[in-house]
Amino acid sequence: MCANKDVGGLGFRDISVFNRAILAKQGWRLATNSNSLAAHVLKNCYYPDTSFLNAKVISWGSQTWKKFLWGRGIITAGSRWRIGTGSTISIYGDRWIPRPSTFHVISPRVFRDFMTINSLLLPSGGWKVPLIVSSFLADDDEAILNLPTGSSYSHDSLLWHFEKSGNYSVRSGYKIGMSLDCRASISSSSGLEAWWKFL
Repeated sequence: MCANKDVGGLGFRDISVFNRAILAKQGWRLATNSNSLAAHVLKNCYYPDTSFLNAKVISWGSQTWKKFLWGRGIITAGSRWRIGTGSTISIYGDRWIPRPSTFHVISPRVFRDFMTINSLLLPSGGWKVPLIVSSFLADDDEAILNLPTGSSYSHDSLLWHFEKSGNYSVRSGYKIGMSLDCRASISSSSGLEAWWKFL
């Protein structure tokens, strides 16, 4: 079983996952508000050449930084990109299809790896329908054509898939954290069972 006792009557059953969901809230702020003082300080220190979502784990990082990275796992599992210009979102490398739990394109690759979503958009901002229908499987093209696009002036931005507002919440983050915890437990117990069978 993955669920434990309720924490403080708040509806949260696992204190470790709850703490991770709170840390994910701080990570969400770093990922979506790169102009904040905290984001500037941490970026200069730990990820000067990349984003918070792509920052590497480093051995000399502070305990606070390591906890932020621990919380980041929830953000990664529950977020996808909202399309603006599409110029910073990789067709195959980024999470942008509204399909939990992967958010990735499942169609075989027909474009080069570095191609971005703006190559699928008309100058007016709409989708190039014939190109999409001919390049993606039916599941993908249906999902893509139902996605709203931004204007040529709007930026691509991170979206929390599990809230209508698109903003991260601890409650929905906790649910994602519990599913990650369950998957890890199942994977761990499956590995242990396989080891015993081998022995």
